[in-house]
Amino acid sequence: MRAAIDFVVEFFTRKKAALQSAQLSAEARDRARRALALCSQRARSAETLWNLHFRSTALTLARGAFDAAQEARAAVLGEQGAEALALAWPSADLLDREVAREHTALFSRARSAWESTEREIRDRILVPGEILRQRIARGATTAVIGIAVIVFGVLYLVRPVTMSARGESYPGHPAQNAVDGDPSTEWLLPSNKTGKLEITFSRPRDIDGVKIINGRNEHYGDRAVKDYRLELRRDGKVLAATTGVFAAIEQSPQPVAVDLAANGVDQVIVEVTGFHKAGGGLAEVSFE
Repeated sequence: MRAAIDFVVEFFTRKKAALQSAQLSAEARDRARRALALCSQRARSAETLWNLHFRSTALTLARGAFDAAQEARAAVLGEQGAEALALAWPSADLLDREVAREHTALFSRARSAWESTEREIRDRILVPGEILRQRIARGATTAVIGIAVIVFGVLYLVRPVTMSARGESYPGHPAQNAVDGDPSTEWLLPSNKTGKLEITFSRPRDIDGVKIINGRNEHYGDRAVKDYRLELRRDGKVLAATTGVFAAIEQSPQPVAVDLAANGVDQVIVEVTGFHKAGGGLAEVSFE
């Protein structure tokens, strides 16, 4: 835990890097930076040629990169900082077809040496201006991420869940009427047909209960649900389900509480399996 805290503190403050940089003379820093740049240049060329199978030339460049890495280490850590690696480099007149398994291992050891050198001394050879820019950049990046998280929370987590509905309907009485919050509007099914009301949420939500107001076809009193099946779903899977019955068409339908609950619901299906008189219909479906 302590190591993690120290890492975070150093990542933002760059205090250790600044201290190490201050302990290095300008002459030693310039020498190390030049040697490390030369190491990087030769190493990239060596990698490219090795992958293109010009491996004899790649080994020559790898040796140059290794020597430059050793020089950079010595400039920063003193002569005792140079790695005591006795690498048996091949002669300069080695042909590509003569490159063998031991040469591949040699190339890998050289690569590890220059990569470890770069990791070990890169912070020590920074100049104050570079350290300051790192602090600013990392702070700014963190601020941007923080703002993005807040915006995400506002736009996604805090915003209210909305719902839409669809289903076959009688002209002028669409499915959306069943979830518009207005009991005076109704979703009516086509005459003498059963059907489904599919309610979809803008994002998953928890449901502790359902309330249904049956339809009646306000001006005629001839359409209402008799039998229904209610399902709570997530990703198409039924989380909870129940069935119910409305005994008759009511002149003033009241909310009927249905004891059905589930978490993470993204869709609700109301399947009308039976109806009164001319057809089925619902005035409102709401959720707790």
